[in-house]
Amino acid sequence: MISAISSQFLSARPRSGAWLVAGMLLFGSAHTDAAVINAKSASRTDVGAAVALANDGDTVMVPAGSATWITTLTIIKNIQIIGAGESSTVITENLPRTNNIPLFDISLTHESSAPDYSFRLSGMKITSQNQNGTALASDKPFIALTGVTHATDAPAPYVSGCVSRVRLDHMTWDHLQGLAFVANSCLGVADHITQITNTGAYQSYPVKIKMETWTPNVNPATGDPLPKSYLAAKGFGSWADDPYWGTDKFWFFEDCNFTVPGNTNICDNLQGARVVFRHCTINGGGGMATHGMEGEADPGIKQAEIYNNYFVTDRQFGQHRSGSILYFNNKSTGLTKGVSFYTYRQSRTESNWGGADGTDRYDNNAGGSPIYTGTVTGVSSDKVSSITDNNRVNFNLIDVTDGAIYSVNNLDDPAAGSSFDAGWKYKHASVASINGKTLELTAEIGSGTYGNFSAEWAVGNHYEIRKVIAAYGQPGQGKGNLLNTVTGQDSYTTYTYPGTTGAKATYPQAGYPLEPCYAWNNTDTPNGYLNFNTDNASSNLSLKSGRDYFSLSERAIATQDVGYPAQSYTRATNSYPGIGANGTTPYTPYTYPHPLTAPADGQPSAPENLQIKP
Repeated sequence: MISAISSQFLSARPRSGAWLVAGMLLFGSAHTDAAVINAKSASRTDVGAAVALANDGDTVMVPAGSATWITTLTIIKNIQIIGAGESSTVITENLPRTNNIPLFDISLTHESSAPDYSFRLSGMKITSQNQNGTALASDKPFIALTGVTHATDAPAPYVSGCVSRVRLDHMTWDHLQGLAFVANSCLGVADHITQITNTGAYQSYPVKIKMETWTPNVNPATGDPLPKSYLAAKGFGSWADDPYWGTDKFWFFEDCNFTVPGNTNICDNLQGARVVFRHCTINGGGGMATHGMEGEADPGIKQAEIYNNYFVTDRQFGQHRSGSILYFNNKSTGLTKGVSFYTYRQSRTESNWGGADGTDRYDNNAGGSPIYTGTVTGVSSDKVSSITDNNRVNFNLIDVTDGAIYSVNNLDDPAAGSSFDAGWKYKHASVASINGKTLELTAEIGSGTYGNFSAEWAVGNHYEIRKVIAAYGQPGQGKGNLLNTVTGQDSYTTYTYPGTTGAKATYPQAGYPLEPCYAWNNTDTPNGYLNFNTDNASSNLSLKSGRDYFSLSERAIATQDVGYPAQSYTRATNSYPGIGANGTTPYTPYTYPHPLTAPADGQPSAPENLQIKP
């Protein structure tokens, strides 16, 4: 009964800090057989023993105290783990770096029915013992959260392939020497997180979101239901599903406070990620960044909503490299430019996805033949940024303002080589402007191995110029065909579902509407009104304003809270525009605060037949 536990567990502090540490927190679940297991201490041994006793729906209470953990706590149950508060329960990691193991390894294979949480971690501080020592390897997190479900599960998953109703809250991640948190194929919220990474050995982004096994209900090419046994991979399922803007089919960060070094960002999302950042304060860095179809052998982020945040920095916003973004109602101090786009494959031949050179099967290419061929008669001193062909009368078929890439391929500078698939054969660059018989190029200067840099030119080199209407996964691209990968083959060797052999997949978005990016009502002091940053237009030759992105004028203003702790933003708006390819799709942000945070506000219902295990 409630009275039986209140004197033993119940304590509270204001929401500004804050949450209800004990019984009130537990009552967020209506699970009638829920049990409370009290860990004897905050030690790894005692918390692990309590987790071992727990069943789905139970809560493990971690008492006040400090402990150093040197091994991973693995969790495969739908439980809650609740500390005594961020200043009271302190876990210091001193993990071996040999295998880059996580501190919390959470693997969820099924959902809990509402109103239960599928998983919750709350009320503690996590820090590193040696903040100048060896950091975890890149992309190896301290908190690894993964969800994988199947359509045949009971209860049926909210989104097939993912686990929903997950929450991390009221935690401090203090100078962790590595990536703090990765959520893969989970839907839920991280709220009231204080994250600090500004000194020590690790100086990179703290969080990453993926939707690796998100699986749509239907085959987008036919509308037929997918087999319930089917599980998408690599984030391709997320790229084959509707956007669901303004819904809870995202991972949310809200009411969080991030501090990062000026040379980094707070995230680097990919693999079909769908993420919302709202009512957060970001101190330092460039805000949010994403991966596209470069570097990784996986697709980039699918969608982001970034609104009602407060940025304090002295640089421009990070790069958005693929998919769609809604960027609005953000206040900043010192942010020099808004969200920047970047399509790396227009000047690189990547080892995973090839180059956007007019021959790559993943891109929307114009025609089967080059629009020009010729021989180089002059090159710039750096050998990469311009070429001249004095034998050419003109280049009148090239229009660098039409929102297309005009790729200049060096047939004498191999990437993977001529025996490889088209798109991987040669290094290339893209036409940024034309000066008579000279082509000024968008290129990356440097020398390196295949996949890293643009073509290097010499007099006598043979070139071809091809047109690319859109690069695979570039900003503003949306839902497309579902792609399959095959175990044992390169992960970028894909087939259009249901194929697993034969012809390889081609441009997945063919015939599908765009999902453009939109920006409105973002203001900086002292830099004024911020929209998408188009100063680097030569880095985004295949993007066109009014088609792939829309930088809107300021809409009717209304004061709203932004950031955490909250402050007033007088130039926000409640007048949300239509979005989508034609600007006619209604949009309203999802309910704030996120409904999963309600128990922390003291409005839970009490479970019945509550058991307390010693």
